[in-house]
Amino acid sequence: MAKNKLAAWFAALAMILTGALMVLNNFGIVALYRNLWVPIVLLIVGILQVTDKRTWARLCGICALILGLAFLLSTFGKLHWDPLLKLWPSLYISLGLALL
Repeated sequence: MAKNKLAAWFAALAMILTGALMVLNNFGIVALYRNLWVPIVLLIVGILQVTDKRTWARLCGICALILGLAFLLSTFGKLHWDPLLKLWPSLYISLGLALL
């Protein structure tokens, strides 16, 4: 039980940190978006959450997997998309906060 709770906390904090970095990138404060580590972190968090027994955690895991895959494809130039809002990663931060 404690192991699942620790994994949930780790995944939630990773989602919050990743979302915050994406917001900072959208405003030009940091330039980390095109690196590979953001999609990889999203994919790892997604895998951790999909294996959880809670429905909400699984939903967050699926969202993380979809975002991670989209960012990975975008990094390699296979997916071209323009975010509508600069603050859209705040939804991802909200999902992380909901896991806490």
